[in-house]
Amino acid sequence: VGRAELICAVFYLLGMMAYMQSVTNPSKQIWGAVKPMLYAVAAVLSKENGITVLGAFVLYDVFYFLHMETSNETDTAAYTSAATTPKSTKSPKQSRRARPPPPPADAHQRDERVVARQVRVGASFAVFITYMMFRKIMLVQSIVDIYRQVENYIPFMPAGGGLRALNIMYLHTLYAWILIFPKNLSADWSFECVKPIRSWADARLAYIALLYASVAALTVYGVMPGMRALMRALDLVESPAEDEKEKKTQSPALAYVRLRLFILYSFVLGPMLPATNIFFYVGTYIAERLLYLPSMGYCMLLADTLETFREGSSTALRVETSEPSNADENQGKKSPPRPPSLARHLAVCAMAAALFLGYSHRTVTRNSDWESEEQLFVSALDVCADSAKVQMNNGILQRRYQAWDQAMAHFERAVAIDPTFCDPVNWMGATLLNKGTPESLAEGIVYLKQAVDCKYTRVEAVTALNMVYMELNKENPTQRGRYFEEWAEILQRVDKPEEACTYLHEAAAVHQAAGDTHAASVALAKCQSTWNEDTESCIDLQTEAVTDEDLAWEYVTTNQATNCRKTPGHLRLIHHLQKLEVYDPWLQAEWGETIMVQGQDRKEEAVVHIHVAGRLFQMYAKKALGQQVPSDQIPGNTFTKHEEYQVDPKHLVQLGISCFERAIALNTQAVSQCQLLLELTETQTLAATMVSSGPRAQAEAMAKARGTIKKMLSRPDCASYRSLLPKNVVDSVSMM
Repeated sequence: VGRAELICAVFYLLGMMAYMQSVTNPSKQIWGAVKPMLYAVAAVLSKENGITVLGAFVLYDVFYFLHMETSNETDTAAYTSAATTPKSTKSPKQSRRARPPPPPADAHQRDERVVARQVRVGASFAVFITYMMFRKIMLVQSIVDIYRQVENYIPFMPAGGGLRALNIMYLHTLYAWILIFPKNLSADWSFECVKPIRSWADARLAYIALLYASVAALTVYGVMPGMRALMRALDLVESPAEDEKEKKTQSPALAYVRLRLFILYSFVLGPMLPATNIFFYVGTYIAERLLYLPSMGYCMLLADTLETFREGSSTALRVETSEPSNADENQGKKSPPRPPSLARHLAVCAMAAALFLGYSHRTVTRNSDWESEEQLFVSALDVCADSAKVQMNNGILQRRYQAWDQAMAHFERAVAIDPTFCDPVNWMGATLLNKGTPESLAEGIVYLKQAVDCKYTRVEAVTALNMVYMELNKENPTQRGRYFEEWAEILQRVDKPEEACTYLHEAAAVHQAAGDTHAASVALAKCQSTWNEDTESCIDLQTEAVTDEDLAWEYVTTNQATNCRKTPGHLRLIHHLQKLEVYDPWLQAEWGETIMVQGQDRKEEAVVHIHVAGRLFQMYAKKALGQQVPSDQIPGNTFTKHEEYQVDPKHLVQLGISCFERAIALNTQAVSQCQLLLELTETQTLAATMVSSGPRAQAEAMAKARGTIKKMLSRPDCASYRSLLPKNVVDSVSMM
């Protein structure tokens, strides 16, 4: 995630540079407004707090033009004089850093700048509104919801008593301290790395008071005087007579310095606003990466402060004065600038060198922590040993070295810090499984079952438990019934009642085979309590049909299967019976229909099974009628079973016709439509030969066969199938 902040910072700076260029050169109004907006959009798409660059645009523009409005003719003359003065007469120490830009030369230029400003500010607002609307459309929620206190405990603090506000202010203090003195850094500051403030007697309130007093002093003494002077100059507020003295002692240069200070000050605070928890709660308590953008403003502010201190009472901060005795003569003249003293210059250089060396050393040492994931989280443990996430991550590191006991110690510490944090519980279960002892296996299953109830670890826990129970079933086949029931209980907890009932059916079948009828009835009762439909008769029949061939035959060949097709035990029963008797046409047909119930995405697979069922019905009918059927195409035991149950050949033929018609209606590419039509024709012809109710009924049956043949011959893709039909049949159909 740190890369996003870096990319956002790059586009943020590019946008500011482009905007400042467009302010000083307003001749290209359209491109001057579009170019910064493109950078702003790129910054926002990199990281959402890049949206604050739009506010920086407007702030810079507004105060730049406010100063232009307050510039007077004296300032213009001063600039003209400075521009025409020979270089030899200029003081080499004279600074032009704080000198305000000259005002426009004429009214036309002034109007041009005003229009350009309106275009730029309007574009900034348009981009902001467009982005917010787009975000609202794309996201279900406009503010990140906090679900766990481990990421950010502030929303979980009591709303009354002001404690939540105190913790927010203390968070600001910590961010300021990390920005100024980044000695203790951590990859994770989650709960409870920083102890919450739980009372008004906490000694850390002194740090909050110090921070906010400093901010207030900087605002009141560094920014407000310049703003008041500009507002009075613009006649935005009344200028009483008692303020005339302040107006005379407040030079435009000093006002410009203070406004520049305000802008740099805003570059520090502005990008931090989305992470302050003032307007909404964010998904992390402290994230050092959120200081990337504010650190740029801090560096500029620091450099500006050092340069201002170096200049001292020079031109940049000099207050205009006039000698009372020669007021008329000296009016409008400024006293000559005094260059910075050598001592002040050396002091500033020493401070700048100390800051550079200190911050550079911390950067180099911190970079070594990021060389590997292990070093990163070990270093975090030194700073945030009371962080639940830091403890968990160090436990994961110990797992890589198969140090199971050390890993468990970290996970247990994480749970002790925050009992609501469920991720370590899942890791505890996995670690105990990895230990491989029978005792740890049982304990690990208990922890994984706890993790199932947590939505953040549910998928991982269920996957692990599935693998565990599969292995247990292989290693302890005598306990399969119990394992099936335990796994079904887990499926019920994750809202999968159908699958749970399927395994409860398996458990009941295992118990029934072992002679434990009571355990079988208990398993079925659990399924009945889970399933929300009246399916008791289906459940009972499905359970008994697993071991009773007569009941299985009754279930499949009657409407029982159709009525119970959506019940959880049906799929498992049909699959079980089909493996025992692959060539049973009823099972093939029912398996195809059962697949269709599971979802339309398996329609082609269903057609294959239904087509096979039609072919089998057709062959069984031919054999029952004494017709020649290749012996390798039909097992004897299956046909013997049909003879035993005295299946009518006419009924077999009608079932075959139904299967072919069903496969044609599904209209898939799994089986050729021409092939299905050809086989339907053969079966219909066979049905016509079996009609014994008179010539008229037989003619009607043959008419159905001819209608199918005509449909097949009308299809261009079925031309190759013409040769498979009797010539007299083709000729008779062609004459119809």
